This record gives sequence, C-alpha cells and structure tokens, in this order.
Amino acid sequence: MSQVAGGAASAMSFELGRDSARTTLEIYDASGNLVKVAELGAMTAGRRDYQWDAKKSDGSTIVDGTYRFKVTAEDANGDAIATQTSFSGTVTGVSFAQGQAMLTIGGQAYPLGSLISIGEV
Repeated sequence: MSQVAGGAASAMSFELGRDSARTTLEIYDASGNLVKVAELGAMTAGRRDYQWDAKKSDGSTIVDGTYRFKVTAEDANGDAIATQTSFSGTVTGVSFAQGQAMLTIGGQAYPLGSLISIGEV
C-alpha cells in the first residue's frame, strides 16, 4: 500500500527471495485500475524500497488516496521468484472483526497478525 497526499507518495517496500533478471512493480488505484508499471530491471535478493513519483505511466499526476502495489520478478530462465511486499503507516484505529484484532492504516483494515514491526515516526 502507498498513501498519496499533496502529490507525494509514501515509499513501497518489497523483498526478493533471490536475485532477479527482471523485476516489475505495478501500482493500482482503489478501484483496482492499473495506474503505473515500473520496470525495475535486474535486482539482488533482499529488501528494496521504491519511491514512487505519484505519477501515472503516462506522466500525469494522480489524485490523493490509497494505492496498492504488486511486485513480480523472474530469473534469467523466466522462472518466477518469490516476492513479499510491505508498507509503513500510522495506525489510526483498532477494531475487532470475526474474533481478531484489526488495525486501521490509511483507511484500510489489516489483521494484527500481519504486523511486522512498530516504531516511532
């Protein structure tokens, strides 16, 4: 997830399970429309951050809101590489649904179990 406010987007983080020959990051709006495709090329395994310029693939500026992203990667043989995405944000609420604690971040609810770390902003 990436938050866009005032023309600035929050960083997107992801992890590659191993070195890639090709890495692609796709960004979707709240309606599920693809707004940006970033070809990131070859990358080494590990955690990476992508700082989005808050522009669509055609160069136009997007509206403020919450955007989700997906990362795909493949090796030199075209075989898929495991990826994991993550993001940071401010928890603005806590609720309980179906017996589990949910954290509200950027207007979206996430299971407490998906939390990786907590830190000061």
